[in-house]
Amino acid sequence: MKVRIPPKTKSSKTDSNRRHAKLLLEKERRAIRARNKPYRKARAAFMRARKAALTPEAIKNAKPLLDSRRRDFAQAALPLDGDADAVADAKAQTRKSLDRALSRAIPAYKRYRTARDVYLKKLSVLSRKAAAVPRPERLVADIGDNVFTDDPDAQSFGPPYELYDVSTLDLGYPGDMITHNGSFVEPQNGILFNDIRFRHSEDSWFVSYNPRAEAWTRVAAGVNYRVPATGYLKGGIVLRNLYNHFSYAVTDNFGISHAYLTVSQSIFIDIVRSGEVTRFSKVMANNGLQSLGGTELSHAESPIPTFTPITFGFTTRDAFLKGENIQIFAGSEIYLGSDLDDMNSFGEATLTWQLLSFFLRV
Repeated sequence: MKVRIPPKTKSSKTDSNRRHAKLLLEKERRAIRARNKPYRKARAAFMRARKAALTPEAIKNAKPLLDSRRRDFAQAALPLDGDADAVADAKAQTRKSLDRALSRAIPAYKRYRTARDVYLKKLSVLSRKAAAVPRPERLVADIGDNVFTDDPDAQSFGPPYELYDVSTLDLGYPGDMITHNGSFVEPQNGILFNDIRFRHSEDSWFVSYNPRAEAWTRVAAGVNYRVPATGYLKGGIVLRNLYNHFSYAVTDNFGISHAYLTVSQSIFIDIVRSGEVTRFSKVMANNGLQSLGGTELSHAESPIPTFTPITFGFTTRDAFLKGENIQIFAGSEIYLGSDLDDMNSFGEATLTWQLLSFFLRV
């Protein structure tokens, strides 16, 4: 089957029959808040430095400069008949003029920029740490589809799948970060389709600072599994990617501007047991954009190999009891993280995976 962009059908699923689905999402939301404590600490330090540099008098002096540069850009762009390169050049020249004017109008502008650069470096370090999956929870990936084929004790499962999960956690502020979500699961043939567009805007002009926006969206299919014997669960899935494309950008709103955007995609296996989830995962794509001082950037890529079966394997650290009824899901998750000041971030991600098979044994 080589459907790059699958059609949505009557059998497509856009919700979840995961056990305790709403409860598990709420638990995950609380866990994310606890995990984000280092981000909040870094942001608080930056906000203190920002407030010290951008005093009320400095803001009063700077605001007319922002108003005038916006008018200057509009006046420069109108005669260009939409020529993209010429408009981009006009915006870049206006940005340079604004930075020079702000440096003269705000005595502590250099100190502010130093604090901003330190903050963005800290975000980069924290993002890398967050993306690093601990080894015990890391899926082992290999090319091919021969997982456990020579193991007589392994049980195999293929489509149609009885379980499905399409879920989203959107921590955008204000409002949702994801502006379109056409994702679905096709249990009949194992198609997992991620299809999202996102946007995060910050345009406070010194008055406030828009907190970090984050969103997770995932699609998965799965099976109910009765543990045949007491012991550690070992398993694997075979997936192939049929299509993947990411495109995203950051643009300037002419202010005290910066942007830090992260876009990543991972394959995961969730074991749902007594209202708790054990997750194994592997990052397949991880990229983003960082802008200092309003530089406008864009990027597009298709980084994941297509039409080649990939095996993802795992072994649990905890033992399961004979007769336990558990649910096992395999799927694709997209993560978005955006930290802005007087800028916009936006983009889209489209991926089609096919879950070919599960193999499980104790």
